[in-house]
Amino acid sequence: MISKHIPMRNVKKSSFTELAKYIEDPQNKQERVGAVRVTNCQQLNIVDAAKYEIEPTQRLNQRSGADKTYHFIISFRAGENPPQDVLDAIEDRMCAALGFSEHQRVSAVHHDTDNTHIHVAVNKVHPVTHNVHTPYNDFKTRSSMCQLLEKEFGLERDNHKAEKTLSENRAADMERHSGIESFLGWIKRECAGQIREASTWVDLHQTLRENGLELRQKGNGFVITGPDGLAVKASSVDRSFSRGTLEKKLGSYSDSLTQSSGNRASPDVTNRFRDYAPKVIRPGARPPQHVSGRGFNPSAIPVIKAGRVNRYEARPLILKPASNQGVKLSREAIQSLCFGP
Repeated sequence: MISKHIPMRNVKKSSFTELAKYIEDPQNKQERVGAVRVTNCQQLNIVDAAKYEIEPTQRLNQRSGADKTYHFIISFRAGENPPQDVLDAIEDRMCAALGFSEHQRVSAVHHDTDNTHIHVAVNKVHPVTHNVHTPYNDFKTRSSMCQLLEKEFGLERDNHKAEKTLSENRAADMERHSGIESFLGWIKRECAGQIREASTWVDLHQTLRENGLELRQKGNGFVITGPDGLAVKASSVDRSFSRGTLEKKLGSYSDSLTQSSGNRASPDVTNRFRDYAPKVIRPGARPPQHVSGRGFNPSAIPVIKAGRVNRYEARPLILKPASNQGVKLSREAIQSLCFGP
């Protein structure tokens, strides 16, 4: 058994209601969601509890700028499926160890992977004191509890090594938590296929520019940058975009400035322009008569075809329509769904 905390990196995008919807959403899978629990709330429906009890309680604390939601997973070994009373006891014991025994929370058992797991979303704001509780050194607490509960309930032992949730996991966590498409997720869905098709550094840089992106060197690797200073490791988009793999495929790295000669005038055109420049004459002299063929033709300079340019925007992920006819939502409705009232 292992436990993993899923932090929300952008606090402004955190929405307990959207997280509750994700936890309860069967996603058209018959056996994705098992038992659903609502703890320390009056409402029994998981979304209603989040919307009408938990989020109003979170708004009572205006002092803290931290994320007021603690989302974590308890996962069991492949093929292990404890009975529901054991799952409930494990959730209660884990939350108590983290200091959340009196806090509002919602949870659901998921069976959509080989590992049965519990999603637990906790309101960090205490319902009475309205103070925000952030567990100290929570990884060690969860790891120790996993080892203790394995022995107590006769579960298979795990190695309990720390799992680094870097770019790839963080992007997926953000999308699950807020319903907003992440920068990394957008690159994977919209641009990765085009980047793989690049056969030269020129093609790769041009492809990135067409999508509002840029490849930069950082340390011994590459990062892909976008609007508003967003950046992700190139290898986190795809393993084949690591520096070693790309240089093996495209040759030694060349940046966009030295390799963008296709977007500049050739040396021949530059020399012709220099030869056709009018000579300096003394002031007051009559201008020379026009000689056919001596004028510079601007069409000789290659034209950059910009075409349609993609840009990443932090938009909500595609919402599922209530019917086959689809649903159109106003901007105000989308903002309300994603960020709450």
